[in-house]
Amino acid sequence: MRKIDNDESTAGSAPPSVVSDLRSKRKREEKYSSEQAIEFDTAISLVTSVKKRFANQPSTYKKFLEILDTYQKGQHGSIEVLKQVSDLFSEHPDLFTEFTLFLPDGVGICPICFEAKNNIQLIPHQKAKGDVSGHRMCADCTNQYKKRKCPFCNEVFIKKRRIRML
Repeated sequence: MRKIDNDESTAGSAPPSVVSDLRSKRKREEKYSSEQAIEFDTAISLVTSVKKRFANQPSTYKKFLEILDTYQKGQHGSIEVLKQVSDLFSEHPDLFTEFTLFLPDGVGICPICFEAKNNIQLIPHQKAKGDVSGHRMCADCTNQYKKRKCPFCNEVFIKKRRIRML
């Protein structure tokens, strides 16, 4: 005997569009749940890596957990947490890079001015050759940068123009 999904149990009385909407909603929920599981596994992997790396320095591992706790409680914003973790992992760039994957979009260390910013943007290349996903800079550096070539690969990039009304 075939198992009847919850969506299908209403199929006899609901219009096809409603059934379709229910199925779409379920697929979105399953995808979201799957993405959450992947993110959770990645986070656990990072914490495990930090714990192993600092097995002989338990105070460093404890400090990392305290930083995460203050962020989760809303006591520190993402920029402050970024600065603290950057200092903590200053000799471990691989851990720092892995940590930055959990920050909100646009938050990071600008590779031009080396400051923690919340407005890091991808440099829009006119014709990208290869992977340019790491070619980013903060809004301040973008505004001050006078050249039309990417500082990383020297390819032409699209700079936003300001239009003045006369």
